[in-house]
Amino acid sequence: MTGPGNKTRVRRNRAGSRLVRRARQFQLLTAPPEPAKPPSPAVGNPGGNPGPGIPRVLLIEDDASVRDAIVASLEELGARDVSVADDGEAGLAMIQSLRPAVVLLDLMLPVADGFDVLAELRKLPAAARPGRVVVISAMSDALSAGALLQLGADRVLAKPFTLTEFEAAITG
Repeated sequence: MTGPGNKTRVRRNRAGSRLVRRARQFQLLTAPPEPAKPPSPAVGNPGGNPGPGIPRVLLIEDDASVRDAIVASLEELGARDVSVADDGEAGLAMIQSLRPAVVLLDLMLPVADGFDVLAELRKLPAAARPGRVVVISAMSDALSAGALLQLGADRVLAKPFTLTEFEAAITG
């Protein structure tokens, strides 16, 4: 059967597969696909949760390919409410307007880097801060991770990471 509906479905599947391939290319999805499981329980969400599963997430990442790979990983985990900022200043504005439960933060960003974002988050009242800040970084030594935790990160996730590690970092 070759109706227009089939062509559309094929295109969607190819696009989805392309994103997963890109995620694997950047070693964000290094584990083999896991069997489907019920959605993870949501962590505390000051901005409200659109439903069960991964809570509202804000990704602050300037590299488009890494951003696409992380969004594909979030979608694979069942996230339905994902927003993206490509620099630290835009990310800070979105944190205040969206009130995400989880912020995924790159360190090397234009305008305001990840360290600036962490410093600004510390100045916010507790009720205005995200429930969880996960720094995604290639800096994997214990000293760097310890410093980032002292600056206010809840978790430091070293690249490359598996989908299981990624989910654990987001959900706690």
